Amino acid sequence: MSLLRSLFSVRDVPRPVLAVVGGCLVAAVAVGVGAAASGLPADAAFEVGDTVVTEEDLAGRLDVLDALYGVREPTDADRRDEFRRESAKTVALGMVLDEAAADEQVEVPDSEVEAAYARFTAERFPDGQAGMVRLLGTVGASEADVRDEIRRQLLTKRLYDTAVAGALETPTEEEVRAYYDAHADRFAQPEARHLRNIVVADETVAVQVLESARRGTDFAELARTYSRDTETRDSGGDLQFVARSQVEDGYAGPAFDAAPGALFGPVQTAGGWNVGQVAEVRPGRRLAFEEVAQQARAALENERRITAWRQWVDDRVAAVGVTY
Repeated sequence: MSLLRSLFSVRDVPRPVLAVVGGCLVAAVAVGVGAAASGLPADAAFEVGDTVVTEEDLAGRLDVLDALYGVREPTDADRRDEFRRESAKTVALGMVLDEAAADEQVEVPDSEVEAAYARFTAERFPDGQAGMVRLLGTVGASEADVRDEIRRQLLTKRLYDTAVAGALETPTEEEVRAYYDAHADRFAQPEARHLRNIVVADETVAVQVLESARRGTDFAELARTYSRDTETRDSGGDLQFVARSQVEDGYAGPAFDAAPGALFGPVQTAGGWNVGQVAEVRPGRRLAFEEVAQQARAALENERRITAWRQWVDDRVAAVGVTY
């Protein structure tokens, strides 16, 4: 793994309302549904309409989600309780949407399900379906279960399209500008820094490299001589421009507190001990409306679609009734 990848983190990547999984658009909306538990059997997880779902039934669905998306129950007691509650909501919502699909006569052809299943297995497992079968054997789910889950996700995408189609008017220029003004932080370019970095195996070597750089030895030459990062070593340790949110917290502090042109370190990260240099600082700024008008319009339209979808789902849940 290169040092650059070890510095970058996915912790700040937002989860979209519609996430692409295995080539399928999957509804990822988590809607708080239902009422407090009341009069359900002792082994019941929840009830949707007149259908009671037991803890065992719920566990079976979670096995399928594990196989598809790696959804695992936490071992920590507090987190496990929260996980089970949220899982029950997710599965209950899926049942509500199943009923909605039947009411709306929304269907997904078997051929489309099979194509999605084939894409998913090919992308996730080097040996394709054989790898999926092995995984299913470990979690206690079947291929039919997985196909049913894929069908459910495809149906939900169609319901989403139905729910928001024709319900939204194209935002006016004034509405888009008002949205831009109200969300200034979303349309700002954060400070970015052009960093150079050398990563070595231990702190002692890192200190020696830092002292050598402070004495005037060319940083790029030091990187080519000492750095373990094979992807940036030949370019003199060049990480190019990065924002604070793109690097590990422990590295970001020294890198973004240092003055332009300054050296910093040693800093320990997952890749080793690092010595860095701030080659250039690009100050943050608010982007002009003209620069981001299209993005602002798209964000406003998407926000309205989400609102319409959530209202549609809430209405369906209220009509069916969900009890935990």
